[in-house]
Amino acid sequence: EQELELEQEKQRPVSAKPHIPQVHRDIVTFVKTGDFNVQNSSAFMHLPQALDKTTFCLLIQHEGWSNKIFASREFCTVLSEKHLKMDNYLRPVCWVVCDQNQNVVLLSGYEVNALFHQIKNDKSNNIKLYMYNPKIREDQKPLVMDQNLSLPQSLRQNIVHSRQIQGLIKENSIDRFIIPDFLQQQLTVFSGGVFFDDAKGQDSYCLFLGLCP
Repeated sequence: EQELELEQEKQRPVSAKPHIPQVHRDIVTFVKTGDFNVQNSSAFMHLPQALDKTTFCLLIQHEGWSNKIFASREFCTVLSEKHLKMDNYLRPVCWVVCDQNQNVVLLSGYEVNALFHQIKNDKSNNIKLYMYNPKIREDQKPLVMDQNLSLPQSLRQNIVHSRQIQGLIKENSIDRFIIPDFLQQQLTVFSGGVFFDDAKGQDSYCLFLGLCP
């Protein structure tokens, strides 16, 4: 009896020249002061614009996405060659910044690395940096709301102190930096997550996509 073996050929992306990374001064200002001047800055892009150079762009309804979710231009720029489709070159979502008005911005690893000490030692509590990992397995825990994996340290210490004294978290201490559920589910859609912590998260995800749970 002869066993047939299926031969598979993988087609790799064409070689391309990488973009030279940089940190825009408006990103530095945003991290230092919380000043989110999205209307007058080229440093921020509405999140669905990150897919404009992909074959998925014709299916995106930009108006359906929240006006409080963005990505830095550096996050969206991977190649120096503008004519190539970005399907095979999209960055994974690893770092998410939230300000006091619950505006959410995705940053690249280069930006976070360049601004890490500034964020870590910040005492003004204008922004909060979360690690992020989309939930692609049922038993996996998403990192975005894990307070132990967030910066700056001063804000985290204030939260712990508030818990010790009052046994609860005041709205004006941490709730302003919690990413709302509907924004979390838009992050889930963008990053490729397919599992949820609870029925509320699933319902929010389905509502955004127009699906019946």
